[in-house]
Amino acid sequence: MEATDTETVPDIPNAFLRGIPISLLIDGARERRVDEIDENLKLFMGNRHEHFRPLAETVTIGGRELRVFEWTHSTFVAE
Repeated sequence: MEATDTETVPDIPNAFLRGIPISLLIDGARERRVDEIDENLKLFMGNRHEHFRPLAETVTIGGRELRVFEWTHSTFVAE
């Protein structure tokens, strides 16, 4: 059986990153695949981590419902 649910198909976005300045996104992509949809998210981007918190809100993009994650802050990797 072919999986079509975004919760079970790898690499299909299920999250939308909101609030982060576009200049901080390495690839410019606000749509992401997140394994833990109800947990805080920490993405490694070059020399820092960008932190997001999940909201109860969703957005529909390209016919897919995505969970909204709101940017909270950055932390830099210690050298």
